[in-house]
Amino acid sequence: MEEYRSASEQDVRLGSSTRSTITSKLSLQDPDLQSVLYIIQSERLAALGTAASAPRRPPYHSARTSDPFRRSDTTRAKRKTLREVIDVLPRKGRQSVCMKHLSASGCASKSDDRPDDAAKLFEEHDIVVGFSQIVKTLKLSLQEAVALWRNESESDSRPYKALDPRWLDILLHGYRYRLSVVKTATHGVTHAFTSPQEADSMPVSNHKSSSQYTTVFIRSIREGQVDGTYMMVTMDVALAWSELRFSPFGCVPKPRVNPQIETRLIHDLSWPDDSSVNARSTQEELPSLHFAPVSHIAQRIEDLATRYPGKRIKILKGDVKWAFRNVPVAASLAAHFAGSCNADTAVVVLSLPFGWTGSSAHYGEFGGAISFMVSRESPNLMDPTDPDTDPLFSYVWVDDHLLVEIDDANRLMLAETALKLSMMATLGPYAINDKNILAVVYQTLRTGTRMEHGQEDRLNAHYRDHQG
Repeated sequence: MEEYRSASEQDVRLGSSTRSTITSKLSLQDPDLQSVLYIIQSERLAALGTAASAPRRPPYHSARTSDPFRRSDTTRAKRKTLREVIDVLPRKGRQSVCMKHLSASGCASKSDDRPDDAAKLFEEHDIVVGFSQIVKTLKLSLQEAVALWRNESESDSRPYKALDPRWLDILLHGYRYRLSVVKTATHGVTHAFTSPQEADSMPVSNHKSSSQYTTVFIRSIREGQVDGTYMMVTMDVALAWSELRFSPFGCVPKPRVNPQIETRLIHDLSWPDDSSVNARSTQEELPSLHFAPVSHIAQRIEDLATRYPGKRIKILKGDVKWAFRNVPVAASLAAHFAGSCNADTAVVVLSLPFGWTGSSAHYGEFGGAISFMVSRESPNLMDPTDPDTDPLFSYVWVDDHLLVEIDDANRLMLAETALKLSMMATLGPYAINDKNILAVVYQTLRTGTRMEHGQEDRLNAHYRDHQG
């Protein structure tokens, strides 16, 4: 892109056509160009979601204006909405989309017969119906529909374009789970069930919490649809596949967070008990991961205190954004992760769901890969002018990563940089969760180690939230 920009400037000045040579080299099959196009597409979808949630401007009749070019409401012809138009409006139960939501100005009505986020519902309905019509017209199977949704092709079959198996194979040389990570990045997570459940002929009802926190529930589903991890189709298309196993969704409140603003979306794959997806999963098929005990962190602090007396010791904690969503699953496994957001719309989860018994184990391979790359770095390797050659310390527990280092020169900054780069190299640029990175200052005494300024309560509270 930079070469093309420079060539264009040169052509303008000299009247040459060197940019045509660069253009001829571009191909839609080029991985770098596909990555750029994927990012552009993702940003556009995100912009649509942002636009839908933007504050509405007041309707014309709510305030007078001195703009001489604006037509008065009295001159606006009153037109009655055709019944044919009303009949095709998306509905949610007895609620229908307000027609004024289809205009830029929006609608300030608070009528009980209209959903709160009708604009979002309309966009969701529009995408669902359009994609479902394509599936019907082309008579696509579940596997073919998933491949179309994720833009899989013969030249690039990666289910998630942010994962690059070629580079992972190189960067993770020496990592015990390298081959498994590369396989997942190439084809997605697969699983052989002990006794596969029969396909459902009808969806199951969601837990009451999904209707109790309706706005938050719809927003969570929309987020999954926008980032590509939730494939949504009309229910008739979903049932026609005769492959899906439905499990209920639910919303679990987070500690110290208003549940009307944010909750944790749970896909209850343990329901019903004996015939659930979790009950029929084969435990022997799951990766066997071994996490280092927490005592390693305390030992690291003591070692640094002994080697560098008087130096401040800091711990930096960072976690991966939407950890499980960064790991795709194969279409054959996604068939077991179906749900519904209403009676007319089915959801097929295309990434590791928060609720499956195998999600932590499969994601743990990627979390371990991040820690593996961090532990191979040193300030000198990242900045050759830095004489510090001591390797960085990295501790991981599922998606939580902790670095324990002395506050000396650029070591803290380079350690944080190494963590972010490792997250990006493993799971892509959207994996970095800047808002959840915090630093805690330690002071080591003869009688032991303590945290200053009550930071111990803060760190312990974070872990309670994560485990809960």
